[in-house]
Amino acid sequence: MEKPNFIDTDTAKRFLQNPKSFMLSSACGISDEAALLLGSHDGVLWLTGLTSLSINAAIYLSRAQRPVFLSSLKDISLPAAKALGSCKQGVHLDGLEELSDPLAEALGLGGGSGVGLRGVTYLSEYAIAMLENKRWLHLNSLANLSDAAAHSLRNVQDSLQLDGLTKLSDVAATALGDGQKALFLNGLAELSDNAAHLLCKVQDCLSINGITTLSDAAAESLGNMKGLLSLKGLHTLSPGAARSLLRHGDIMTNMDLEKAANMTEEQISDIKQIQGDPVNKTIAFISELIAGTSRRDADNGDPEAQFLLGLCYQQGKGVPQDLSESEKWLQKAATQGHAKAQTGLGLCYVLGHGVTQDYFEAVKWFRRAADQGDAEGQFSLGTSYCTGRGVPQDTVAEAFWYRKAAEQGHAKAQFCLGICCSKGQGVPQDYDEAVSWFLKSANQGNRKAQCSLGVCYYSGNGVPQNMTEALRWFQEAADLGDAQAQYTVGAFYFSGKVLPNDLDQAVNWIRKAAEQGYSEASARLGDFYAKGLGVPQNFSQAELWINRATEQLSKSK
Repeated sequence: MEKPNFIDTDTAKRFLQNPKSFMLSSACGISDEAALLLGSHDGVLWLTGLTSLSINAAIYLSRAQRPVFLSSLKDISLPAAKALGSCKQGVHLDGLEELSDPLAEALGLGGGSGVGLRGVTYLSEYAIAMLENKRWLHLNSLANLSDAAAHSLRNVQDSLQLDGLTKLSDVAATALGDGQKALFLNGLAELSDNAAHLLCKVQDCLSINGITTLSDAAAESLGNMKGLLSLKGLHTLSPGAARSLLRHGDIMTNMDLEKAANMTEEQISDIKQIQGDPVNKTIAFISELIAGTSRRDADNGDPEAQFLLGLCYQQGKGVPQDLSESEKWLQKAATQGHAKAQTGLGLCYVLGHGVTQDYFEAVKWFRRAADQGDAEGQFSLGTSYCTGRGVPQDTVAEAFWYRKAAEQGHAKAQFCLGICCSKGQGVPQDYDEAVSWFLKSANQGNRKAQCSLGVCYYSGNGVPQNMTEALRWFQEAADLGDAQAQYTVGAFYFSGKVLPNDLDQAVNWIRKAAEQGYSEASARLGDFYAKGLGVPQNFSQAELWINRATEQLSKSK
């Protein structure tokens, strides 16, 4: 197919074959009629060659349901900016090198989710304040950031990219670390201990790929992060820093093993033989280092080292996996009062890892950890009271311990406390409080909490009924693999009440839920096959899925 330099209606129709995206980088112009057609397309619009755009075309493209990429535009009018600022999934205007205050205001006035401005090197504090309500913002070439501007940007909570910054004040770090889901600061050349402590509050992803070294104190803070941590420029790491990062686990780095601290040539040779991506190599390196260092300190009675060595044996990191050996070292640390080891030992008794399964013994250790304030121990004790394993079932005690853990930011406990509040289970029924806890948990990526929020918005419990907001949370949970949410999204596509009627999408999402054993989805999928709705009529498949639904339902009782 030829590559046209102008998109008219016929060209748009020819290229609209891919339901997921429309990509045409050769065209530098587009007709209003073609823009109208593309604006109704469900896929991502990659119009990266456009150098001009009429106001009408901007208005039409702003109706797109997916992101719009207009990376070659060097200039844009105020009305066009206002229209593009309302793109539902955001617009990328990475060709702009300057953004005036009026243009920033126009982009900010739209209700769209985000703006990509990768080419802009300077923005006034006013311009940044105008963009602060976007869910995501990419300012990858911004060279400087004032404390006031950082304060505004803390409201950009889904994804904030500031890869052009080379330094960051502690005041700015305080603002940026407060509530961000994903923060990218890949231009930073160094990171102070205080800034690391402040940034570790980022929830889902923190990327600082420019730094080459990390102090023990900074590693200690970052090791407590809950989301993905990317430090790909790092090549110097002390044993103490490595010990802290092992607790994190979900770390990406291209560390130079030749320069790694305290590594013998034999250790380096062994690690180089490990196959896989840099993540596996890095985890292997840190694990080897931790296992060796912890062994020495553990033999000398250090409870922290005993705890870490227990984790190494449990996970098979740096040493062969050995659950009995893991339990032994967790027991030593737990006996000395190490709270996290006490929780870990309790879980060994719950799962029968290295010991005979014993729920009563598990509760004993969970309680010791919980009394010391360990959030995981408090959550586990709450779960014991919920299930009645090791203690009599007690909804009041269940809610009490869930609350203790939830107030420390434990995502699963926040979700479980939300359930208690919504059902009046151990606490007075309070839908408003339930929604508050669901939201805290959902913002940490807990898919069950996201699905529960969707239910609240769907039913109007604790929040005004809002089908659009319900769908947003159901979709987030479905994307993360929650079966109930996947079934609900499929039902929305089938009914055509919240989403456009689309049998293909309905079948797709309901099948995902059915394959996870969700009985309602299996029954609905069987019905689809029986009636030939969205799939070829097939009575054998219909019988198969309906039988599965019956089996799944009987198991759940």
